[in-house]
Amino acid sequence: MSTNPVRIEPHAFGERYARSAATGAAALAVWTLMVAVIDPSPFPLMATAGVVMLSHWFRRRALADAERRRGVLEDERDAQFLARGDRVFRFVASVWAVGLAAALMVPGSRALLLAVDLRLSGMLLLGLIVANLWGHGAVAFAYRRARV
Repeated sequence: MSTNPVRIEPHAFGERYARSAATGAAALAVWTLMVAVIDPSPFPLMATAGVVMLSHWFRRRALADAERRRGVLEDERDAQFLARGDRVFRFVASVWAVGLAAALMVPGSRALLLAVDLRLSGMLLLGLIVANLWGHGAVAFAYRRARV
């Protein structure tokens, strides 16, 4: 009686990073909603903006560490998945910006957005975080779909 062992491919660095980054972006979105949109405050808003600004370099640093420790290399497939994530990020960020611009044209929603100082800034920052979440989610989904 012969059994064929099921070979489970380990998760690629890009998939692990994309899942972790999507989880982090979701948590950061909830945090931003609380401290930059519902009850905006300057220091948490600036701190969150700093984290979002540095997030581009987080992946580079994680990849450099993985290359140094485990010899991880990225190939063309990884580049395609990252390009897909970039396209999703740009699409979601554009839709968010257009939606926010449309909301500013309507007097009722404009009053709500401008009633509290920094709320509009918080909404812009939240849009970037949501776009990051969707972009990382698209990359993680692409890896998952390719693995199955």
